[in-house]
Amino acid sequence: MTDHDDKQDEDQEQFDLNELVKELNDAFKAIFEAAGEEAPKPDDDAMRKLLGEILSKYSGHSGILGEDEDDDDPFEMSALHAPEHGIVITGKYFKGGQFIPAEYVARLDQNLRKELIAPEKAQKLRAKRVPERKYSAKGQKALAKHAKTDKEKQGHARMREIWLAHKLGATWLKDHEAMDQVLRHLGKEYGIETKTFCQNSQNEIVMNAGARARKQKWKAGGKGRTIHTVLIDDRDIWEGGRWKHLWSGHKILYRRGCASYPQGTMHPVKNIRELVSLILSPDEKLPEKARA
Repeated sequence: MTDHDDKQDEDQEQFDLNELVKELNDAFKAIFEAAGEEAPKPDDDAMRKLLGEILSKYSGHSGILGEDEDDDDPFEMSALHAPEHGIVITGKYFKGGQFIPAEYVARLDQNLRKELIAPEKAQKLRAKRVPERKYSAKGQKALAKHAKTDKEKQGHARMREIWLAHKLGATWLKDHEAMDQVLRHLGKEYGIETKTFCQNSQNEIVMNAGARARKQKWKAGGKGRTIHTVLIDDRDIWEGGRWKHLWSGHKILYRRGCASYPQGTMHPVKNIRELVSLILSPDEKLPEKARA
């Protein structure tokens, strides 16, 4: 490397530092203006000196809390994604799969950060190792049919959610909310999770830990809130009755709470009137299979 190259690097470092000083001064000014106060005149030299000391202190490290492990690991400062059960970092909640900015990654405990990093590293390595699979024309047709069926089931389940909200006089919360419907009665809120069986052969509602955590978080967010699970069994009519041999014999089943429930552990419901009564009833008055 020549003296000229050294000078260029030095100029680039100084330029970057000046840019950082400017951004910080702008940020401080905005804070004062938001508070209705006049911002003090910035002292660029003092700010540059302070930043220089900080950068010097952490040079040669990963850049997070002065750690010096995995110095060449680009994941240490990269943004990650929240685990499926969600995570709270310095008071901010990130739901499962949500993008976590690097500034929040930097606040994580070292061990927890490594736990989040590991699966993302593994996923990237798999993406490099596993070549894209090529399917025959017959295979591509089967995949397209499967994707179409999944989309149709999702659309049918969504229509059932809307139908049930209408019948109960509840509010449908659309997709990506903690609950599917909320029934409000005498100042209380009843959160309802609706599941629809179209061709389920396992006879069980499956709910992962992340989904359960989101529902418990919703429950804790309001006084007197309760959560409920309603199963609509449409296997007798799906695809013209093709799956009728799996049908439970009941159109609606109910159970207090939200978890993974085998169909046989849920209470069969005669009609909407009974369903409303079950949702509004205190725990001690519920039939055995309707209890959490």
